[in-house]
Amino acid sequence: MKKFMAAMLGSVVAVTALMGTAAPANAAAAGTQVAAACAKIFDVGVTYQSGYSINGEGSYTECSTEQQSIKVHLQKYVGLGYWSTLQTMERTSSGIQWVSYYCRDTGTQTYRVKVELWGQGGYPPPPSTIVGTKYSNEIRVSC
Repeated sequence: MKKFMAAMLGSVVAVTALMGTAAPANAAAAGTQVAAACAKIFDVGVTYQSGYSINGEGSYTECSTEQQSIKVHLQKYVGLGYWSTLQTMERTSSGIQWVSYYCRDTGTQTYRVKVELWGQGGYPPPPSTIVGTKYSNEIRVSC
């Protein structure tokens, strides 16, 4: 029985060591890091054509007290690495922001969506610093 109890106690110690039960050395710093990461949750969707419209989206999850917003740009490739912004929409709260461009009679073009996360560069709002940028897929279509 003593061997069985020793083996069980050894297993509990090993599991506890693997799982970790102690709090972080600096719990306040860990909380700040989680909040900072959470404040920057933004994404870009797939750019696609539907009839004579080029459509895309960006999303933003607000989960901190820091002022944030996203700007969703629908862009057309103009050559030599440059993109022209055709339409811009902004969102200052959690959710999805759609953007669309009517492309009839524009010929064959390449399009994409660019999403910028704007963060607090000073108070009061609006946020004045780009803290992240993401790009969608590029599509080449005829309208």
